[in-house]
Formats: sequence, C-alpha cells, structure tokens
Amino acid sequence: MQTPSSARLFIGFSLDKPQTDKILHLQQTLITKINTNSVATLAHNLHITLGFFGQIDPTTCSKIREAINQMPKTTFNQIIDTFAWWQTAQLICLKGQASTSLRRCCR
Repeated sequence: MQTPSSARLFIGFSLDKPQTDKILHLQQTLITKINTNSVATLAHNLHITLGFFGQIDPTTCSKIREAINQMPKTTFNQIIDTFAWWQTAQLICLKGQASTSLRRCCR
C-alpha cells in the first residue's frame, strides 16, 4: 500500500518513437484477437523495466537515485521477443533475456 511517505520504485528506460509505434500497433492487433474489452497501455506509459524495488521510503529512494546518477551510462541493445502474462497486474507484457551489453552496463 502506498502512503505519502513511501513510493513504489522501479528503474526503467523510455522508448523511442519507432519502438513506441510498433508496440502501439501490436497492442491494437492483440486487442482485436484476444479481448476487445481490453485497455491498451497509453504511449506515454510504455517503457522497459530494468528492475523493480517495490515499496520504499523517501530516504532509500534518494539514495538509489543518487547511486544511479553516479553510474556510467552506456549504450546497449536488447531483443524483446516473448509475450508474458503478468497475473498480478492482469496484463500481457513483452520480455526478453537480458542481453550481454545490458548485463555489462549493470555491473
């Protein structure tokens, strides 16, 4: 449960326009084939989640943000090639195994 003194924190990456457009098209295709009552994720909410920390307090959040800001940022490629059903959230997501270039930048 989220309170004013805590937040759910995850690390994610935004998508570029071609990636977003491909996913939006895929969503519309799936909705017509799976469940026409489904709700598509809005373009501004699409992202790649690298890690989920869960519910954390503001002090911990600040420490994590500071550590991330100090990390070197490198370019990586990631193949996303699998559908997955996320039972808790009741949604379909795309996923892939972490690429070598992604694992290297997270060390």
